[in-house]
Amino acid sequence: MSKVCIECGEPLPPSVTKLYHERLFKKTKILKLVQCERCDEVCDKYLEYEGTLLLLDVGLQNKSALRHLLINEDHSAAILKVSLLTLIIDAYCR
Repeated sequence: MSKVCIECGEPLPPSVTKLYHERLFKKTKILKLVQCERCDEVCDKYLEYEGTLLLLDVGLQNKSALRHLLINEDHSAAILKVSLLTLIIDAYCR
């Protein structure tokens, strides 16, 4: 499955399988994130975030958090939690 930049939504080249530099991570355990060629932002900043912060951003319906959750990562359980959270927030607002 192809990855996308969570900031602008641009699909990344098929050669990009991880959203960080793999060689650098294997050698030094430093996580250097890939930058988007279109918008010059980090492609997926949520790789460094904890799950709680991600769920807060999803609860606020942040587009970049939703792109990370639905497209870039395989979070089946988190998608269910987000669906329930969205229903609860929607019901509370009405």
